[in-house]
Amino acid sequence: MCGLVSLFTALVFGVGGFLFLGVQTPVRPEFPDPILRPTAEIAVPEMPAPLSCEPSDAEQDRATLVELGETVFEADTWSTDIRDVASKTVGQWDSFQLGAVAFAELLHYDCGVPVDAIDTYYSDDNLAIIQSNYAAWEVVDECERGDVRLWQFALDFEGALYEQRLWVEQISPTRVLSVSLTFPLTATEQMNRYAARLRPEFTVCGG
Repeated sequence: MCGLVSLFTALVFGVGGFLFLGVQTPVRPEFPDPILRPTAEIAVPEMPAPLSCEPSDAEQDRATLVELGETVFEADTWSTDIRDVASKTVGQWDSFQLGAVAFAELLHYDCGVPVDAIDTYYSDDNLAIIQSNYAAWEVVDECERGDVRLWQFALDFEGALYEQRLWVEQISPTRVLSVSLTFPLTATEQMNRYAARLRPEFTVCGG
């Protein structure tokens, strides 16, 4: 309801199946908070182990997402949540001021990233899980540039319309990084500004 201040009470954290309770904070009423995390976890497929694998470095994985956040998101505008879960390191940045959310997954393939890892993890069925908290969603564009894939989504959350861009890239022999930005459909200028910080060479399909 326009003109009324609503309180942010809880954000569903689907990875691992538990709830992340947020501090009650005023939210711009015209922008209900999009819930980005899926209600069901997508597991990184287990691959047959070779004789030896690269050991997982949790500190380095967290540092990768911390650096990403510090590069893209202002500390006074965005809250940060970075944690380790099974087979991945995840990060979420929320901006009540902008009515926006960003989400990152650093997928761990300690024995090497399979050739079809991205196709498998971001299959149509898994995209449906990722977007399952939205009343309606659709892929409006999909493209590649170099080693980076980009999906663009139109989302409906409780009658409010959002735009989401999801970039995915294999960043090392054992890691795949995905980062998504979700902004109100009316906030394209802000979306483009943060997309340019995240992927200056590849902000949008056709751009």
